[in-house]
Amino acid sequence: MATTSSTAATTAVSLIPPPITIDDSHKVYSIAITCIVLGIVASLVVISRLAQRIHARTFGADDYVIIPGLLFYIGWTAMAAYVNLHAGVGKPLWEITLGEFSVWYQGIVGSSWIYPAMTASIRTSILLLYRRTFAAQTPYMKFAIWILLILQGIYLVVFSIMPGFICHPINKAWTAVLKRHEYCNDWYYYYMSVALYSCSMAFDGILLFIPIYPIMKLHLPLRQRLGIVVIFMLGAGASAVAGYKLAIFVLQMKRIDEINPKCRLAAIRNEPDHTSAIRPLRRNVLDPFPGRTVCSFDWNFNTCTASFVRGAGTTVDCLLRPA
Repeated sequence: MATTSSTAATTAVSLIPPPITIDDSHKVYSIAITCIVLGIVASLVVISRLAQRIHARTFGADDYVIIPGLLFYIGWTAMAAYVNLHAGVGKPLWEITLGEFSVWYQGIVGSSWIYPAMTASIRTSILLLYRRTFAAQTPYMKFAIWILLILQGIYLVVFSIMPGFICHPINKAWTAVLKRHEYCNDWYYYYMSVALYSCSMAFDGILLFIPIYPIMKLHLPLRQRLGIVVIFMLGAGASAVAGYKLAIFVLQMKRIDEINPKCRLAAIRNEPDHTSAIRPLRRNVLDPFPGRTVCSFDWNFNTCTASFVRGAGTTVDCLLRPA
């Protein structure tokens, strides 16, 4: 069954046919550049830490576990950079081709699998570091760490399986861009993503606060102990950003309007090359609300009529076709 968001996307595509040639003349590369630079910096920091541990001959279990997390992160960064450069990111919506939309959906599916494995590996490494550093001094810490390690395993298994059900079959997410609503459930992806990022934020919050008590018990000057706590708490910045991102994601999904499936808006008459085969239902409607676009539907007698008004006194044609 088509979801509301899928219907909305299909309707939007029906308004103006997508271009067939790639045009990057209006593309902004700031997002791609930021993603690449931050990914390289973060990777170099982890590699430097591993090199230092090898040189000091203190390589431990937490270092071994961070290696797959680093590899997943490098792969995720490379994929994100490719998607940002080739999926129409930074361009006006009407300049994005179907091929670029396809790359975008490939990135969505790919990140849905990479992210759980990457974050589970990183958190497991942090937990093993806590175990090596604090478990001997604080008995309860060892028990808490084992519980969290088990939860990381459950998190990884559950969220590695769930992306496989976004579409049936999964490749329709990017091979049938205009017919995704027939194969994919956008609300399933939405709830899965909310659950994934909510669990990640909860785990990150726990990891931030667990070491505070044992650190304050260390036999160090108060100034040094507070400095260590501040370093750990700097990680809260990442959690705050993740929380902001999750909030935006939730708010944007709630902005999708209900659409009656009986009829689908096809085009506006001022696009004659694309609408010659579609019958105009109403013409010459003046805008009662300057600067706004208004659309109304009438479902009486199983027929669809609509009026579009755009700009102060602008005359446009409204065209509809059966869904």
